[in-house]
Amino acid sequence: MERGFPDPVKSKTNLRSLSGRQKTGTVLQKDTQLTITGNEENGWIEISEPEPGWIWKHRTKNTCPAN
Repeated sequence: MERGFPDPVKSKTNLRSLSGRQKTGTVLQKDTQLTITGNEENGWIEISEPEPGWIWKHRTKNTCPAN
């Protein structure tokens, strides 16, 4: 996964504090733009924007340009 590319959320999802663990209480709405840090763990991706945390990778649309 490329670092820094914004990917939108496909459907409403909970933001997690650690990959697959504790919910932060923040719910990201469909089409929210995300900034990916490049860290991935067991199907979870770390984001830095709009708020730091982790979300399930399959809840995002990959908008990275093809090489």
